[in-house]
Amino acid sequence: MLGLLEFIDLGGLDILYYADKFLSSAFKGERFKVPRLIEDKMKREETGPRTGKGIYDYRGKNVDLLFRRKHRELIELLRKMEPPGSRPRTRSGSEKLRKN
Repeated sequence: MLGLLEFIDLGGLDILYYADKFLSSAFKGERFKVPRLIEDKMKREETGPRTGKGIYDYRGKNVDLLFRRKHRELIELLRKMEPPGSRPRTRSGSEKLRKN
């Protein structure tokens, strides 16, 4: 399971930054104001796993492996949520992820 900060970090802090900038200007309010933490991280170019650091520190970690593991965990969680007998499982891209 992903927590909120991990979800934001893996998605990229830059995505949140630009989305908040757009929403803030479109709706003219404080509700979508970019959080100070995100502004600081953008200034330091610490936008997530692909840069080596975001909210969490990814330096020295295999980022591709991290993403594969997170995708696998999500697929497994979604499968657990399927009603029994809802559809037959076929070999798909998710099956290939399990091999890695």
